Amino acid sequence: MIDEREMVGAILAGGDSSRMGTDKALLELGRSTLIGYVAEALTSVFQRVMVISNVPIKYSFLNLPTYPDIFHNCGPLGGIHSSLVHTASERVFVVSCDTPYITHALLTYLASSANDTDAAVPTSEGRIHPLCAIYARRALSTITDQLQRQQLRLLDLLQHLRTKYIPITPDLPFYTPQLLTNINTPHDFKASLRNLPPIPQTHQLPHVAQSLRSSDENPTNAQTSPRNASLRGLIDAEPRRTTFRGR
Repeated sequence: MIDEREMVGAILAGGDSSRMGTDKALLELGRSTLIGYVAEALTSVFQRVMVISNVPIKYSFLNLPTYPDIFHNCGPLGGIHSSLVHTASERVFVVSCDTPYITHALLTYLASSANDTDAAVPTSEGRIHPLCAIYARRALSTITDQLQRQQLRLLDLLQHLRTKYIPITPDLPFYTPQLLTNINTPHDFKASLRNLPPIPQTHQLPHVAQSLRSSDENPTNAQTSPRNASLRGLIDAEPRRTTFRGR
């Protein structure tokens, strides 16, 4: 367990989920929600984990402190800024709420690689993943400056920081192809139903566990839950895709 003076975890849950058409953080996947899997992984590593959201009541079931953006309508960069402002820790491990496949092993591996950098960011299959990454307190002034200038692209921010890129490759013992996958669209979600994340031990929504208790081996039942039912028309309407989308 990483001491909160050294590093804390932060879940970004402030997006508008425009491509999903509904709040993707609360989509039910197996025995939990997308954000539930992220919370489970982070709380297994960090003494303190927070949620960044402007609607804290939506995530009260996680029993985690929740803070709003300070710079509003600034996307993920505003969330990273808020997470650094709302802690005294030297570093914050920021994860988006739609990344249910992250694991304890991935988080500890990245955390151990973050020394003496402004940002430590994983890469996989040629893609950079700045929303499963570590940001140092000393980066706060640069982040604030970028926000004030309305320069909100995370990849631009990384060019202004001392950034360490950490390859996540198949030779690592914890590697899986979907490890850094995020769920952005109805078809991403449909694909995830065929490959459920490991079942969390805590942070489950009680009504989710009850509804799935007798159907653990039938992930397609998740499509019929009240919260997920609104996706069925979008899934049917979208062009068919067979691969996961990256960040």
